[in-house]
Amino acid sequence: MAKKVAVKVNEDAIVWKEFTSAKGKKYEVGYLGEPDADQGGSAAPMGKSDFGISCNWPVGGNDWITTESSFKATTAISRYKLHSNADMPGDDVGGYAYRLEFSNEEHYDYYFSDQEGDSYRCNTFSNTDHFVRYNSDKPTIAYIKGS
Repeated sequence: MAKKVAVKVNEDAIVWKEFTSAKGKKYEVGYLGEPDADQGGSAAPMGKSDFGISCNWPVGGNDWITTESSFKATTAISRYKLHSNADMPGDDVGGYAYRLEFSNEEHYDYYFSDQEGDSYRCNTFSNTDHFVRYNSDKPTIAYIKGS
């Protein structure tokens, strides 16, 4: 069973950039303190295995969920949380209803697909926390692809 861990993120340290989802909707990717970061080419090292894996990450609370060891071995994602932006303090939610947060341990170009079939790209060029804000009628993350 996945372990829940409460960790507070410094909201002022997140730099947000806007992108367009696979279905043409706007979404934003946030990075911790990396103002010149972009979504350029894949940052995955040579020889790193591409993957595609089903998951069931429903909208929940504000606690981080530690991933199972087999999931982490495949995806290099060590923890995540998906919550409603209504849970966020203040007004800085960017007009997005949902926020996915995750921590990675390998450089991957991730694609997170919700139950609507839309996907949101987040190129992780550093091993740290990453953030994705989006709108969806079916926000549960159901599939993750990495390259």
